[in-house]
Order: sequence, then C-alpha cells, then structure tokens
Amino acid sequence: AVVVMIHRRRTVEQMPLWLFPVVYIAFSMAGGRNTGHRYMLPALPCLCILVSQVAAYIYRRVRLSWLRAGFVVAIGGYALVSLVTWPNYLAYFNLLAGGPSRGYRVLLDSNLDWGQDLIRLQRYMEREKLDEVWLSRFTLVDPTLYGIRYRKLPDWEDPSIPSDFHYLNPDPGVYVIGATFLQGLYLPNISTFDWFQRQEAIDQIGYSMLVYRVEPDPAPPGWLAVCYAPDSPLSPDEI
Repeated sequence: AVVVMIHRRRTVEQMPLWLFPVVYIAFSMAGGRNTGHRYMLPALPCLCILVSQVAAYIYRRVRLSWLRAGFVVAIGGYALVSLVTWPNYLAYFNLLAGGPSRGYRVLLDSNLDWGQDLIRLQRYMEREKLDEVWLSRFTLVDPTLYGIRYRKLPDWEDPSIPSDFHYLNPDPGVYVIGATFLQGLYLPNISTFDWFQRQEAIDQIGYSMLVYRVEPDPAPPGWLAVCYAPDSPLSPDEI
C-alpha cells in the first residue's frame, strides 16, 4: 500500500484495493467472533490484486537482475508449495508458519479442521491394516458412517475422559487425535493429551489428525497406593 501511495497518479483508482481490506478487517476484529481465518476471506481478493500490482510496479522499475530473479523464484516457489499441499488446502500454512504439518502449533479450530479427514482416516486404516484405533475427532459426524471402528477419546461430541482411557499412562494401541484437541482446546482438562504432546507422531492424516502408536511397556512400573480416609499420611501438595 505504501508503494502504491508513492505512485500518486494511480492512488485514487487503487484506493479500493487497500481501503476495503483495512476497513473490513478493522470492523471484523472489533466484533466478537474472531474464531477463524475464514472471517478474513472477503478481504483476500482485493489484497491479492493489490500485491500483484505492487509486485509488477517494483519489477518494472528495478534494474537489478538478481532482484528480478528473486521475484520469479518466489512466485515459482509459492506455486510449487501450493501443488505439494494439494488437496489439503484447508490446512495450508506457509513455510514461515512451519508449513501445513506444523500449522496446528499456530492456529487451531476451523483454520485447519472441519472434520474433513475422516475419509482419509478410513483409507489410512485400510492401508495400514488397522482394525481399530483410539479416536478424538473435531466433528459431530459419526465415524462408523465411513466404516471406521474406533474406541472413543474426548472429542467434540463428548469432551469428558472415558473411564477406559488412562490419559496419564495410555494403553497400547494406535491413537488418532485431532490437532485442535491435541492442544487441549475446548477440553475441560487442557492436559488431556499432554502425554501425546511429549511424543513424536508417527504420521499425519491430512494435516488435521496426528497418529501415535503406544507400544506395550516391557517393564511396567509398580503402583503406589495412598489412603485418603480417614487420615491421609501425606498432604495434597506432597502427593
């Protein structure tokens, strides 16, 4: 926008390209629903046109061949990244944000997940010959509609912790956890998947689901019981 303003002859005709996004984004941020990148989408067409005109303006007036080559490389690199991301555009993040595989560390919720990867999960289970998985999904759609056999983890439908899920010491098996819930968003206990946050995922499904494999412990630790009634031998802080 600054470059366009310097080029005064075209300031008036290009004003809508930067004025509308500024006004729209300002009103959107002043509202109460800043819950996703989708609220910024109406501003993007104007910004894309503006950026292309600014880039063309600079390119025509720059005499340095290396800088011109940099423009071409940047455009080509962006196109290549877009092709590599296909068809997972909903979960796209640029390389500065860590790319789509790390985007969930920056933004969650509808910015990367609308439950679009259940079909890919079903195909993944077929490919890996998995009869059943532990599943936490960011959607109300029933996974059994896609032929997915699963054991329930805290999810959008019911965020409570099931009695058979030992979140401090998970049972052996394959766990598929939506990135939003992996980070604890919308869960009563933000540490529900803390154990998995400390592990390396073995795979990702469409960038919105992370896959973990919990192996049996060859030497499980012993257990210590502490009696709370009638008198606890240790204070809560000591326990």
